[in-house]
Amino acid sequence: MSDITVILPALIRELTNGQDSVVLPAGTIAECLFRLTEEFPDLEKRLYKDDGAIAHNVNFFVNKIKAGIDDTLKPGDELMIFFAAAGG
Repeated sequence: MSDITVILPALIRELTNGQDSVVLPAGTIAECLFRLTEEFPDLEKRLYKDDGAIAHNVNFFVNKIKAGIDDTLKPGDELMIFFAAAGG
């Protein structure tokens, strides 16, 4: 398991006590999200749909490269959670 820096967008900082980043041990993005929602339980409703799947507007970037939920993380990686805008 590696220490990963998770960059938290302004959109969700109200749910993370104003923190713009956190360092968490994780081997995959899925594991990182699990640990993140353990630390900040209110994030769960922003990241996941009712059926437990990742919300359709949530995207992940590792070291600025688009990544998937099951992608492996390495020591020192930077995970950015991005919420796509939607509307009409």
